Amino acid sequence: MRVMRQVWKENYCVFGVRKMHAFLNTHELGVGHVARCTVERLMRRMDIRGVSRRRTRHVTASAPRHACPLDLVNRHFGAHDLNELWVADCQVLGFVEACLGRFLSCCCVLVFCLLWCDQELRAVTGLQLAKIEIVLRVMISHELGRVDPYIHLSPHKLGKKAWDKVNVRPTEQYSEWLDKYSLSVVRSNEDSVIHYKKKYDAILPVWVAVHVLDWGGLRLLYGFARDEQRKAIAQQLNISESQLSSWLHCLNEVRNVCAHHGRLYSRTFPKSPMLTGEDHELGFLRRFVLDDVKEGNRKEKKGKCFAQFTIIQYLLSKMNLEGINDLPHLLHKFPEVSPVSVKDLGVPENWEELPLWNGDMYSCPPQAMSYSQG
Repeated sequence: MRVMRQVWKENYCVFGVRKMHAFLNTHELGVGHVARCTVERLMRRMDIRGVSRRRTRHVTASAPRHACPLDLVNRHFGAHDLNELWVADCQVLGFVEACLGRFLSCCCVLVFCLLWCDQELRAVTGLQLAKIEIVLRVMISHELGRVDPYIHLSPHKLGKKAWDKVNVRPTEQYSEWLDKYSLSVVRSNEDSVIHYKKKYDAILPVWVAVHVLDWGGLRLLYGFARDEQRKAIAQQLNISESQLSSWLHCLNEVRNVCAHHGRLYSRTFPKSPMLTGEDHELGFLRRFVLDDVKEGNRKEKKGKCFAQFTIIQYLLSKMNLEGINDLPHLLHKFPEVSPVSVKDLGVPENWEELPLWNGDMYSCPPQAMSYSQG
């Protein structure tokens, strides 16, 4: 440090880090090789610097800190539930209103309300879909396993989407599905999968394999089944096999949004679920969509979440699962502050009076969800 200060003074105090580093390593001063980072650190410690061609050196000077006032009233700035009024610091709001106006303050409150409501909506929807997914795994694996416990590994025993009878080989879609399934088995750490890995060379029966698949893989496995198998599964829910395929696809998109923390509020999905006939228990949903077409609101209503939410309510009822009142309770608590409205979810005016939303649940016949041996 003494040598560096002496060199700096002898050169009129103009040497910066670059020139000081070059001077120390090209002159025999008895200090040996000096790294550039060492020169920077020592010059910074001695508070010496070179002359810059810039007129001024820009630095950030922090303002002096003032003592914060004591909280004498135990203020609370959080809301425990939706549609609940909370107070904020008057000094902060006063500063915002003074600088940016009342409009920005209102926008901030609306944004926080929307984020909170959408988070609750994702959580409740994801929980209901998880229950439905477990029951669907049981239904699909039971129906396919009646034919062959390893039918998912035998494409010639599946439908036309899995086996190409003309070329006598598996289809490309099934081959891609099989590759993803095999990779999922290798990566799985489930106790049941580990058991079959040790004793049966990772050859899983279909009732174990379905628990390795995600929703998308389960949907494809249902599509690979034969027509009579898909009809038998769909009849347990009192719908057709094409409707169940469409529902699985649409609910898969909703599940992905919930799983990846996307936005459900006012989201428009690219594909709408296939509707039932007017004489069906869900016929009111079809009438609701057709009325919107006549009124010219189809562009606004199509692809919104209400149709998917109604299907979730229907499946919860048919599968005798708990939580059918969770979604209606959440929509009731949705804030109605302009321009935020529950109608942005595609909800109609009288949604509280519609079946499955008014507290009246359809009871599932015992024979519909029973599994006969044969």
